Amino acid sequence: MNQPYLEIGGQNRGPWVRVYLDGHEGNEWPWATAFVTFILKQACLTLNCPIPIAGSFASNELTQQAKDKNLFVHSEDIINGTVSRQTLEPCCIFLLQKNSSEWLHPGFAYQLSEDTFLTIEGNTNNDGNANGYEVCKRTRSLTRKGFICIPQ
Repeated sequence: MNQPYLEIGGQNRGPWVRVYLDGHEGNEWPWATAFVTFILKQACLTLNCPIPIAGSFASNELTQQAKDKNLFVHSEDIINGTVSRQTLEPCCIFLLQKNSSEWLHPGFAYQLSEDTFLTIEGNTNNDGNANGYEVCKRTRSLTRKGFICIPQ
């Protein structure tokens, strides 16, 4: 059986990529956001709880869904103490900030420390590529990130 954390057959291709992307695959189908959506839906189904946001294949749409439900927190609010780190525990979704209105490459964040947090993220690699070929555990800086709270 193929591992659920590795592309097979080329960039953004393989059976697990197709599962995350409802049958789509190929160069034009980066799958990081679809991976987060798939895992979030599976967790909510398993725990028999409502999914907090609908999910998406696009990071900006995922961000807007969270903002519409008041579940979005900017890392600056965590750093300056406006929002407590406990709001994001035990797990939340992170996004990389491209600019003031664009968000990229989400994943799951946990174990927030003063300056960093651990992640599980798809469509990356150990070199940190935002369009990689596997699911990785990584450490990321707290700055220039957005977070989507997952209500308990």
